Amino acid sequence: MHNILEILFNLGMLTSLSCLSGVIGHDPHKPLQNRLVQGIIFGVASILGMLNPLVLAPGLIFDGRSVMISIAGMYFGPLSAVIAAVGPFILRIVQGGSGMIMGISVISSAALIGSLYHYRLKRITGHQDADYHMMSVSLKEIGVMGLIVHVVMVLLMFTLPKERAIETIKNVGPIVIVAYPLTMMLIGSILSAFSEKKRISEALMEREKELIGSHGELEAGIEELLAQEEEIRQQYQHIQESEQKLRAVFDEASVGINIAEYGTGIILQANPAFYKLIDKPESEIIGKSWTTFTHPDDVTVNLELNQKLKEGKINQFELEKRYIKGDGRVIWVTIKNTVTSWDDSGKYYELCFIEDITEKKQALVALQESELSFRRIFESTSDTVLMFNRERIIDCNDSAVRLFGASSKDDIVGKTVDQFSAVIQPDGLSSAEKASSMLRDCREKGTARFEWLHKRLDESLFTVEVVLTRISLHGEDIVHASVRDITGRKLMEQKLSHLSYHDQLTGLYNRRYFEEEFIRLNVERNLPLTLMMTDVDGLKLVNDSFGHGVGDQLLIKVSELLLKGCRSDDLVARIGGDEFVILLPKTSASEAEEIAGRIMKFSGCETIENIQVSMSIGWATENEAPAPYSDM
Repeated sequence: MHNILEILFNLGMLTSLSCLSGVIGHDPHKPLQNRLVQGIIFGVASILGMLNPLVLAPGLIFDGRSVMISIAGMYFGPLSAVIAAVGPFILRIVQGGSGMIMGISVISSAALIGSLYHYRLKRITGHQDADYHMMSVSLKEIGVMGLIVHVVMVLLMFTLPKERAIETIKNVGPIVIVAYPLTMMLIGSILSAFSEKKRISEALMEREKELIGSHGELEAGIEELLAQEEEIRQQYQHIQESEQKLRAVFDEASVGINIAEYGTGIILQANPAFYKLIDKPESEIIGKSWTTFTHPDDVTVNLELNQKLKEGKINQFELEKRYIKGDGRVIWVTIKNTVTSWDDSGKYYELCFIEDITEKKQALVALQESELSFRRIFESTSDTVLMFNRERIIDCNDSAVRLFGASSKDDIVGKTVDQFSAVIQPDGLSSAEKASSMLRDCREKGTARFEWLHKRLDESLFTVEVVLTRISLHGEDIVHASVRDITGRKLMEQKLSHLSYHDQLTGLYNRRYFEEEFIRLNVERNLPLTLMMTDVDGLKLVNDSFGHGVGDQLLIKVSELLLKGCRSDDLVARIGGDEFVILLPKTSASEAEEIAGRIMKFSGCETIENIQVSMSIGWATENEAPAPYSDM
């Protein structure tokens, strides 16, 4: 009997605590918050029950945690069940004892069964927001779930030692099977009562709001009628003001305006700008059809558009046509014709706006003639011409086709300039990078001039001079490129550059190059620096005896022997008729002697026209500090 009272006391306490859940209520707009709060409430209630349990033996306790956790899962879903179960689960592990396995199993099974029943009841009721609608679930459903939970609880008692399990089932099994489900039904009744009370309260408040709203709507309706009356009066006044403004606009507009009879085209009204435009008095316009001052060639197309307007196929149209002025001159105009109701008669009229575009037409003709002239020059010039839009070629002339070795413009147009260029330009930049830079400079500054290494379709390279100019064509900014092949000029420049530093007869460097290089190489890092002088023996005698042709052969042979005897880093130059000089960086006197010996050895084996090649060699070496050429 004592055991029964202990358990009933525990269940009664938990039932009282469950009232807190009903008092807090439910906010349908915050489902997650509801689940968290309810889980905490039922979890705390379970822990309080566990702190005042029925103790059958050390570590074997009974309380109402299964009731609270399963109720939380059934009414508020898995999240609430898990939150409600976490605290009791941990506490039961801390409490330990022989009944710990059974205790945590009961907690887990109660949370699971309650959650599963939650989804079952959602399916039965058809409500997604089951937290609220399950408050009206029948006591039978609650009792069935309670019975299932606690039958499982009784079965879990077999996790106890055998003798303890049988004794426990005898002592508390009937109480668990009967009292616990009844307690769950009682808690369900309490929650349902609180829910129903809240629902009725909310319904009464909603009805009160509706009544207040109805009264407000009645007052608002009266106010709206008064406001509509005032609005109609203001609209009428506004219409009158608008008509006055419209008349002022009509009379003062800078473009011509006329109002014609719908369907016939008879002019009924016209503004001063129209009279000025047409240069005719009112008597020759009002009451006359627009056809009387329209150019005969433009009447037909205008009539066709008017017919479509009359048939309702179009609401308005715009047309460029010609008028014949009072003095016989022909002008171009743009007319915009529409149908409108001009007054309160309900009749429709044709409202026409007319703008003089004669100057625009003349400018357009001049532009077309200019573009035609540009096209003729573009095609006939001997220079290659390319047109760029951004970085792609959009047009080219026939000269470009020939220059690049193409079969037609189609091989060029649409491609980028780097596709017709060497991969790397002479300055080390890639063609794509440099082309982009040059085009950008041209767009910013208006022009650009530079040399370029192009490539034909057969992969052969050639040098050109390019002049870029930013121009406007058809209203779009593009880049005009004039390209001229300067390969011949570049070769000539290279040849002249070579001649300026080389001896024409022997191909060796000349005095000018030698003197410049002596200054550059005459530095400490090249010490010891040796200067070697060589004279050809008997050159004058050879010239006098055998002619200058043989003398030239002798000089050429000497230059070959000098190059043969020297190293690749040594500088050999002809500075006079029979005088040669050799500059030997980082060469000591002994090394110079070896080089001189080698040259003399080579010369001893050579003859020109049976004449022994002979030369004199002398040298000076600077070891400590650079010395002027004259001193050496």
